[in-house]
Amino acid sequence: MQMKPFLSILTRCFKRPKQLEHCIASVQNQTDRDVEHLFISDDVGRGLLWANSQIYENRHRVNGEWVYVLDDDDHLIFNGFVAELKSIVEQHNPDIVICKGYINERIYPIPGFWNLPPIRGTLGSPNFIVKKQLFMRHAQSWCKDKAGDYFFIKQAFSYGKAFWWDKFVFNAPVSCGRPEEATDTQRDFFEMQEEYDRDKNTLHA
Repeated sequence: MQMKPFLSILTRCFKRPKQLEHCIASVQNQTDRDVEHLFISDDVGRGLLWANSQIYENRHRVNGEWVYVLDDDDHLIFNGFVAELKSIVEQHNPDIVICKGYINERIYPIPGFWNLPPIRGTLGSPNFIVKKQLFMRHAQSWCKDKAGDYFFIKQAFSYGKAFWWDKFVFNAPVSCGRPEEATDTQRDFFEMQEEYDRDKNTLHA
């Protein structure tokens, strides 16, 4: 019987295959790979409202106990992310875990706003991991044309207990919805997804 993964990572993709490969590799390089990596692909550029709404629309695909949004132009920089997250959950039993990282080469959450309720513009979607029950309850809050991540985490904070994890775990160069220029990559998105799914199924068999 296949066990449910500890963590579900949702990755929204828009014509950035090189960055997507980097994102996938950063997940595969985790010391603890108790993860399912789910992909949401936009091949035409439907805009931010569509992209944010897809977090809600794809909630039924989530099997993990915890949920994390890591877009295709983001990647993990800490290979012990999943392993240490497990330890935090076991020791502190939070509903939300806030972590540190770099967005467009700046530290987020913005210094001075650590250990405070969410304020718009001071943190982004890679800064928080949430328990599945809380994610399901408030996923519709993502459905905004701007700052869907903020509206979601603001709502989640009203109902959940947060643990502030003083660790830099991700890097997120802002692409502002722009696709990459033509690349010589030999694997398209669907081939990478199938490869990762095969690895995941082997891990959880």
